[in-house]
Amino acid sequence: MFAVRGYERAADGTMLRCTWEQKSSTTGPWPPDECSRCLLTWFDHGWINAHVLSEQLWRWSADDDALLPDPDDKTARLLKRERARAILADPQTWTNDSAEGLVILTLADHAPSSDLLPQSAQRQNG
Repeated sequence: MFAVRGYERAADGTMLRCTWEQKSSTTGPWPPDECSRCLLTWFDHGWINAHVLSEQLWRWSADDDALLPDPDDKTARLLKRERARAILADPQTWTNDSAEGLVILTLADHAPSSDLLPQSAQRQNG
């Protein structure tokens, strides 16, 4: 299990990455506003994407124009950037009771994954 130890910030004050330390017992919860700031920075750099998995599509309106076909999973949907950013900016929506709370975040292909997550928590690529 891992916990955020600190943040590396760019000259303009935006958060570039979190530094992590391994914990033996618990992780998080981290303050939602801090998580939001970190996720928004990664999102704004194009390092993460937001998806709706097929089993959660029933929570969304069938004609919601924020849902795009997911090129990697024909049954899932990719959220338009504006809607994804709005969700990441509003931690109040991050609940199991809202469709927005069940959005899945994935690393973009060009994300510097070693800077974002501890090695053991990185997405497995085959």
